[in-house]
Amino acid sequence: MNFRLLISLILLCVLIISCSSDDDAGDVATPIFGTYNLIAYNTNPATDINNDDNASENQALETDCHNSSFLTLNEDNTFSGRLTFLELQLDNNGLETQNIDCFFEDIEGTYTRDGNTLTFTYEFDAGNTTLIALLSDGRITTNSMDIDLLIRDASNNLVFVDATLILVLKK
Repeated sequence: MNFRLLISLILLCVLIISCSSDDDAGDVATPIFGTYNLIAYNTNPATDINNDDNASENQALETDCHNSSFLTLNEDNTFSGRLTFLELQLDNNGLETQNIDCFFEDIEGTYTRDGNTLTFTYEFDAGNTTLIALLSDGRITTNSMDIDLLIRDASNNLVFVDATLILVLKK
């Protein structure tokens, strides 16, 4: 009789251990809702927009233009945000000058999450845009994007060049 009781207790313990909640831990996604502010606007090539003889890949160190960039992720898989970029000022005749203006565009759209990959879909420049990003340690890091980047050339003139951009935002 004691043997049967011992076996029953062992089986009960095995059953309790095998039904622990650890099995589902990988299926529960960490909540990501909230506002993420830009901490890096990384470009290749590096630039010296502020003309301090110190070129940087992180354009947030070159100008305060990007300080207002953010993304807010909502629980209903929508988002809103602000994108910032530099342009050459135009004179009264619509011609480019050698002065810089900071422009921004407020955006809104939807996002999906697959593990640590976020896919943002929104309208930008009158077209649908998809942006892929990785989520890690409270940061959103976008995949590399092709852009026109404002830089200073060898003669210290402001010109646009083909470049790549990676945004990093932190909650």
